[in-house]
Amino acid sequence: MGLIVYIQKIIFILGIIIICISTFGIKANSSIQGETTITFGLGIPVEPDYFSDWWKLGLRFSVGGGICLNNRVSFLAIIDYNKFGFDKDSFASDLRIPPEFVIVRGGSSNIFTITGGANLYAIPKNKPLSPYFTGRLGFIRHHINDANISILNESKFIPSETKTGFLFLIGGGLNINTGQYIDIIAEIKYGIGMMNNADNRGIIPIEIGMVIKF
Repeated sequence: MGLIVYIQKIIFILGIIIICISTFGIKANSSIQGETTITFGLGIPVEPDYFSDWWKLGLRFSVGGGICLNNRVSFLAIIDYNKFGFDKDSFASDLRIPPEFVIVRGGSSNIFTITGGANLYAIPKNKPLSPYFTGRLGFIRHHINDANISILNESKFIPSETKTGFLFLIGGGLNINTGQYIDIIAEIKYGIGMMNNADNRGIIPIEIGMVIKF
């Protein structure tokens, strides 16, 4: 785990540097452009099985900054937050119990990530439509809130749980150039969070948003 923690710290520091560069408009040459990215979307839980089965489709929000080089490559650092509600019906189905006999209070889940990486554009970003490949590395924190579960009048308290790890994201998107200052983006990725004891987390983010250029 020491190597993972070390890599996370490096990525976090690089991310802060990228955000500072984009925020204050420090440019090495005239071809470099600062960017701020804001997206909203959905998070689909896929790994492990209990995470995909017992938690609902989540809502997510992200914000970040970066720099674009020659309309072909963007370097960026992004902060994401995902919120998942507990799926009582699926939980009851796995136990082969009618949902009306199950009462769940609490149990929601959230995932927080900090990542840094790059977008590689198949078509120059200043064109009207530009598909791109994206890849990022960073930190993931998964928290499950405590829950009180009553099954057939028998109650059980499940304490909260928090796990952290190393996150790898890969995917693609489409950049829509709408003018000098704003682009619209649509993106889908697959993320795998490598946690302790091989208890990995998998999520598929689907997002739309905007890129503010300056």
